[in-house]
Amino acid sequence: MNSGIKTQFDNFIKGEKDYPLLVGFLSGFYPMVFYYSNNYEFANSYQHLIFFSFLFLIIPMAGTFILYKIFNHSSKLNFYKKHLLFVIIIEITAIFLSQVYFLTIKKKLLFLLLLITILLSLKFYKSYKKVLVFVMFLAFIPFVKCVKTLIHKQVFDTLNWTKQNDSIESTRL
Repeated sequence: MNSGIKTQFDNFIKGEKDYPLLVGFLSGFYPMVFYYSNNYEFANSYQHLIFFSFLFLIIPMAGTFILYKIFNHSSKLNFYKKHLLFVIIIEITAIFLSQVYFLTIKKKLLFLLLLITILLSLKFYKSYKKVLVFVMFLAFIPFVKCVKTLIHKQVFDTLNWTKQNDSIESTRL
């Protein structure tokens, strides 16, 4: 069984197929679960989940897909589509993490990272799938923490001792 997983992993890494939607998804998924794992009490409503899903997942997926299609259909840019995916997975993840961690976007630092990432993409653009897998592994820990928090919250919501049996609001002085 391990050889099957290893073979699939090797096929994914060495394959020629590109995954722009996965790049967009994971570049936003990790910062989103990172935020939720550290700030669940502040963002535990369905409205927050819908907003963050749109901001962190849908917009990066759509933007990455559209940019990839533009690069794919342009004869001049076609060679650079893997460069684009390498830069996007690092830069979008860094932008969202900057917003989540510092509660602001560090423009100078992100611009410097963009320049470094573009330079690195000249040599390592074929390794964007390895970066993708790395981000997926990074997202695993906060995802598990979120699931643990949700289960813990569900268990405590069902316990009777957390609910008051008297009506304090109807008390009069």
